[in-house]
Amino acid sequence: MNVDQMRLFLEVVSLGSFQQAAEHNYISQRAVSQQMKKLEDQLGAPLFIREHNHIRLTAAGVYFR
Repeated sequence: MNVDQMRLFLEVVSLGSFQQAAEHNYISQRAVSQQMKKLEDQLGAPLFIREHNHIRLTAAGVYFR
């Protein structure tokens, strides 16, 4: 885990969207998704419930935030 992943996680949460976080950081949505997946793998828990064009935090995501 690094500071950039944590910052990106908080941005995704505040904006409510991987796509909006990507646009704000001038990176692809795929890059944001990959970073969040790496963070989840490192923490050993899912942080997001991914639905059609919508995300919600899991209990672990709320705790991590």
